[in-house]
Amino acid sequence: MPATHFCNCCNTPKAFTTRYSLDRHSKKGTKPFVCEYPECGKRYAQKTLLCDHERKQHLGVKNVPCRYCTEKFWSRSEANRHESKEHQLSLFRCALSLGDNPTCRHKG
Repeated sequence: MPATHFCNCCNTPKAFTTRYSLDRHSKKGTKPFVCEYPECGKRYAQKTLLCDHERKQHLGVKNVPCRYCTEKFWSRSEANRHESKEHQLSLFRCALSLGDNPTCRHKG
């Protein structure tokens, strides 16, 4: 597929085969989402990253619950680590994924 989309804002003009590629290139390096908490002002390229930042740094909200107690964590990996350590879950080898996994969910 020939390049039909061109960027005119770079020092050396670049050509792209799709409009999506050109748009992605144009937004590279821009961080339009700004944290509005006083004296913070951190910037992010994606709204989800800004929301994660605000939840962790300013609100202290942990959304991922332990499946065995009332503790909550920032991420599933943190919760898994807690569950295996605090609730003494032994890791087992999953025959399908060939990996150690405390919560293998394969059926059959």
